[in-house]
Amino acid sequence: MKKFFLTIIVSFIGAWWLGAQPTTLPNFKFNNAINGGAFTKTNLKQGLATIVILFSPDCEHCQQQAKWIREGASKFADNVQFMWVSFESNIELIRNFPNKFLSGVKAPMYFLHDPNLDFDKYFGNSEVPTILVYDSKGQLVKVFRTEVEVEKLLPLIK
Repeated sequence: MKKFFLTIIVSFIGAWWLGAQPTTLPNFKFNNAINGGAFTKTNLKQGLATIVILFSPDCEHCQQQAKWIREGASKFADNVQFMWVSFESNIELIRNFPNKFLSGVKAPMYFLHDPNLDFDKYFGNSEVPTILVYDSKGQLVKVFRTEVEVEKLLPLIK
């Protein structure tokens, strides 16, 4: 009987944790950390795959992710955009992140501030870093809950 209840509890927690991601790119509203003002889904370029990254500027895993993206920038075609979202209260750390870790990347990059911690409300349960890959039609392709090498991202953004 204990084993049965344990199985039920583990299944419930697993379903809550893994099944919480919406299957399409949701409508969202964050603050543009670079230019100010609101940033919503309508600000994204249409027809491009979108990689959403929940990050913290001082997170070593996030910095590694940025380094891999910078080093593999030439492998990304003109079919992807990156949306970096952070709840970091010091906006300057978010603003400085692209210059420090992503200089030279040509793909569209948006650096957004989530002061109200709404990321989970829009994108489902997350931790830093969480990487969500959406195809050009806004369909969720894959979720990573850690940094991921560019070679694993490339086939997902066809």
